[in-house]
Amino acid sequence: MSNPVQILQANANKGRQPKNFHELVHVTVAKGITPGQLNSGYTLINNFGGGVEIRPVGFLIIVNSAAVGAVTDIRLSSLESTPTDIVTIAVANLTLGAKLDQANANAVLGAGFGAVLPIGYGVQLRKTGASATGAFTIDVYFFYDLRG
Repeated sequence: MSNPVQILQANANKGRQPKNFHELVHVTVAKGITPGQLNSGYTLINNFGGGVEIRPVGFLIIVNSAAVGAVTDIRLSSLESTPTDIVTIAVANLTLGAKLDQANANAVLGAGFGAVLPIGYGVQLRKTGASATGAFTIDVYFFYDLRG
């Protein structure tokens, strides 16, 4: 049986190890996001520690009940104070029944799509411009893998 202290010392002597992507793609689902939740910024994945990073690999955003009104756009972004955008969708494309994913021309991919987001930061759905209006709900399916 190994002594835990010896294992820690052996790992410490190896120096910094490269980070590896895990084999699995994860999905976070948020259904029924309301105008109030969008206006305050809806957190899909909370900030976390432990040196783990998120790499966005896909998304599906569905607009239900009514069109989204008044905002400039909605964005999937990191939770940093200056967010890294994963995708931006203009209000004109947020009509009733709209289904937008990474292959849709109306979903503008940002620097964060397919790239590793900064260590420890989660993901949010946020709006820019005026407060959202309308009796809509939004469903978000966010696909990602983890690195760490």
